[in-house]
Amino acid sequence: MIICSHDGHVQDDAEGPYCPDHGTPLFTHCPKCDQPWTTVGTTMYVEAGADFCVYCANPGPWVSREKRLAWIKGRLHQQGLDEATELDPRSPRPHQGHGPGDTRTIAAWPKLKDVAPKLWEIAKPIITTVATAEVKRRLGL
Repeated sequence: MIICSHDGHVQDDAEGPYCPDHGTPLFTHCPKCDQPWTTVGTTMYVEAGADFCVYCANPGPWVSREKRLAWIKGRLHQQGLDEATELDPRSPRPHQGHGPGDTRTIAAWPKLKDVAPKLWEIAKPIITTVATAEVKRRLGL
């Protein structure tokens, strides 16, 4: 399947490397792991690219900030943290609805790095897509 990087729609009749509707690059394989990108049925007759690569969990270019942050939050549960650390209501988390440049967001990323260093390493490529240039500069990304 040939997928549009703008919104994930399947382009059946592509003549070149760009989507005729959006002018954005088309792709067939995950840019991270080079496995074929999976499609999902959105209706009985329409398919679209899955939001995440089923082989490496790399997000499609169209995936929203909220879904990317949810991806990180979902991995946080897999880090073996004690419940108090994972649910600490006083510690700001990047996924609590703050904007990408909010100062509370800047404080949240190092906290994630400290409590879940394995997740931090896995999530860095996703973090660089949801954080502003200023946040990335402060985090050294």
